Amino acid sequence: MKHRLVQPIRFSHCDPAGVLYFPHVFDFVNAAMEDWFAQSLGLPFHVLHLELRRGNPVVRMVPPRDLRLPSLVIDAEFLRARWTLCAISFATMRSVPLPDDLRRGMTRFLA
Repeated sequence: MKHRLVQPIRFSHCDPAGVLYFPHVFDFVNAAMEDWFAQSLGLPFHVLHLELRRGNPVVRMVPPRDLRLPSLVIDAEFLRARWTLCAISFATMRSVPLPDDLRRGMTRFLA
């Protein structure tokens, strides 16, 4: 299974040469992860963070190599990234096992 985030890439996300500002890559990846948790795993971030007091910080991310914005993009994949997450408790700021139901939900998305 895959999860897609459809988000426009605006002129303001890029420099005048059409190169995406690198910090926006992290914003797009975080938005995709937040939507994935809510839409595909049934666990909105506000519940994860504020009620369960858990987090999923990014341990490693491999961004795409070419971040140049084409002159016109209509319904095309532009950004694909891989990232590794861990689960932490806010009480200890240490890693914790994933709950079984969340692990099962994530397993459906393994490549």
